[in-house]
Amino acid sequence: MRNRSTKKILIFVSLSLFLLWAMFPMTNFATAGIVDGKVPKMPKTDVTIPWEEFKELIEELGKEPPPPPLPPPVELSVKEAKYKVDLSLGLITVDATFEVITFGKGWRELKIIGNGASLVLLTVDGKDAPTKVKGDSVFVYLKGDGEVGEMVKSKKYKVETRFYVFAPKTPGPHTVSFSVPNAAVGILTMNFDGKLKDVNVNGIEFGRSQERLSVVLESGDAIKIKYTVAAPKEKGEAVKAKEEVGEPIVLSEVMTVLDIEEEAFFVDAIINYEVRSAPTTSFQISFPDDLELIDVFGDGIAGWELNEKKNGLKVRVGYEILGNYSLRLTFERAFKEGTKTIDFPKIVPLNVKRDTGYIAIVSGGGFEIFEGNEIKLTPQDPSELPRALLNIKGLPPVLSYRYTNPDWLLTVGVEKGELLPVLSANADSANTIGVVTTDGKMVIMTHYYIRNRNLQYLKITLPEGGELWSARLRGKPLKVSVDSDKKILVPLPLTVERNAEPFLVETIIFVPVNKSKTFGKIVIELPTLNIPVSEMMATIHLPDKNSYLSFGGDMDEIEYFEKILKVKEEDRSSSSFYQKNIKLRREVYERQQQLEDVVNWNEQPISPDSKIGGDPSSQFQVPLRGEIHRFVKLIVISEKSQITATYINGSLMWKMKLFILLIAVIGLLIVVRKKRKKKGA
Repeated sequence: MRNRSTKKILIFVSLSLFLLWAMFPMTNFATAGIVDGKVPKMPKTDVTIPWEEFKELIEELGKEPPPPPLPPPVELSVKEAKYKVDLSLGLITVDATFEVITFGKGWRELKIIGNGASLVLLTVDGKDAPTKVKGDSVFVYLKGDGEVGEMVKSKKYKVETRFYVFAPKTPGPHTVSFSVPNAAVGILTMNFDGKLKDVNVNGIEFGRSQERLSVVLESGDAIKIKYTVAAPKEKGEAVKAKEEVGEPIVLSEVMTVLDIEEEAFFVDAIINYEVRSAPTTSFQISFPDDLELIDVFGDGIAGWELNEKKNGLKVRVGYEILGNYSLRLTFERAFKEGTKTIDFPKIVPLNVKRDTGYIAIVSGGGFEIFEGNEIKLTPQDPSELPRALLNIKGLPPVLSYRYTNPDWLLTVGVEKGELLPVLSANADSANTIGVVTTDGKMVIMTHYYIRNRNLQYLKITLPEGGELWSARLRGKPLKVSVDSDKKILVPLPLTVERNAEPFLVETIIFVPVNKSKTFGKIVIELPTLNIPVSEMMATIHLPDKNSYLSFGGDMDEIEYFEKILKVKEEDRSSSSFYQKNIKLRREVYERQQQLEDVVNWNEQPISPDSKIGGDPSSQFQVPLRGEIHRFVKLIVISEKSQITATYINGSLMWKMKLFILLIAVIGLLIVVRKKRKKKGA
């Protein structure tokens, strides 16, 4: 019995130990799984799950993750800005209130002031807010509310500030500007000192009342205030000085330019005054009565009037002048037909102690001008003239003098020449890329880089059977028309600035050509313009099934295109290869490379004055296939440009070469055999 009980105990203990041993790894696995957060390695382990659960698991794994919410187009926006401004002598006080909206999550930065303004108060929703100074600007930081699901949250803030800006108080016109946040709506109300005149904000005035100005601001990041400090109404320091010293002492220097044109002659005069001893608020000038006064320019002019004889002028200034001051006067007079001599008009400042000056004659009207009678004048070389005088008209002087005696006189003779028309427009370059197919189709894309002065339309004559497929100006689609001679009319803008880059006109045309046969000639004709083309370059893709024996026409084939482009700028002058093989300006090569890249990579056309070529949806994509050949031509003046390619079918060419090779081999064998016979004999 004892043995049986002992056995039972041993069996129980063994089973208990076995169960504990079996449970220990499971406990360890569970702990490890919790700590590491990874699926443990369980070799030789099977897991059984119901089919429906397995199917749902697979479907869940196949789903694409939801797209993240789109970021807001802006992170911060100033909806409205209200300014209350007090303009006084010496100081501008600005109380500003901004309604600001933030979008998304994180801190947003808003520039409050800059350009010398001094901040004295800033609150956000009536409380202090974090700010930072960067250079001469102050920034405030506003926190966004983040996102809710896929929606971007917005948050509104009310930002209130007060800042000061220095305002000059010396007599004369002044301009004060300071930067502000760019707001969708801006309203400014300003009170100003009664001693100030000609007050405006950003050049506009609305709802003006006595010493008060209300302005609706356009969107912008600056406020510009202009005003004039008028002469004091009561006796001030300047008036006392006048009583003590006496009348002002005024010196003058007059720079006068006479411009002789076909319809009239024009007179521009700049009068530089120097006022000494005592201030003045007015100036008087005399001039010939046959001149018509057009306008008077000067700082702080309060008004001007002519005398009864129309040969004298009085200019009133809105503040007292002591020191330097300038006036500019413009006149004109009809040019009578048959005029042979002109007396140079004298613009004379009155009540001055000393009067000196310069005079010059220019002409843009095709007149030959020669010196007649001159008294008390000293001839001047144009290089000795003041720059301000040369800038009045921007034309080189034909005759120029200096005078120090007010009794000077000058008479000049004039003779009318016949005006010749000048070039109204030209193409800086024409860059073409085209493809020819074996079944007789050709598509050509051309970039014309044009400079235009007064031409309304670019006229394009297409080759026979040609069709215009698209036209673009500066990368944007263009509406074109056709005239009675079937020439394409492309409207052109003007190149106003003298040194402006040429603008880009792009055309795509279709032209039928000869179908490829066993042998023959392909004739490629390019469009003709009504304006001169300085340099022309064409890249033509010809069918690669043909072998090309020669090229003709009036364009020259060019080699080493890629190699020329690889020559570095610093090596161009010293490279004999570069100097020998370059046929066009480097810029034209680079434009051709750019055009080839545009077509090869299916990019949008790039204009020299526009970084983005525009919507390419309506643009035909030129499919480039075939054997590449490049051609150039210089100075094309309203003439046809043509390329001819003589070819033979490639397979026939191969057979001919094989036939010639066989004949050569047979001939060689015959020669060798004859030599052997001679030796045997």
